[in-house]
Amino acid sequence: MPMCRLCNLFLVFIFIFLPFSLIGLDTMPNLKKDVFSLMKNNTTSKNKKKAKKFFRILKSKDFSSELNFQIKLVLLDFQERNLGFHSHYVNFFDLVIECEKNQENKLLLNNILGFLISRSAFPVVVC
Repeated sequence: MPMCRLCNLFLVFIFIFLPFSLIGLDTMPNLKKDVFSLMKNNTTSKNKKKAKKFFRILKSKDFSSELNFQIKLVLLDFQERNLGFHSHYVNFFDLVIECEKNQENKLLLNNILGFLISRSAFPVVVC
């Protein structure tokens, strides 16, 4: 029982304080720049529009700060693994864009992001 309480405190720490450290690093412009450089010469205008819409959604207040943080973690993981733009990023953009529409979809997105983060290069302890 005390160990689970410690894990809960750790999770609270991660979800409250880590986003502020990421904000301090100003990762969004870097992520956006990296994504646009990936698609610079080898993508369609349709995929460019998806990427622009994706980043507009992230800048809006449609998602909670926790959800935005999780999305950024997944993007950082994609970047860390050198994943391809067409095979991973575009599909991820589609998922986020589709889930923006209603609250049930946002809950589903939260669960999917939790799963992706648990399998990522950025380990998170879950009890």
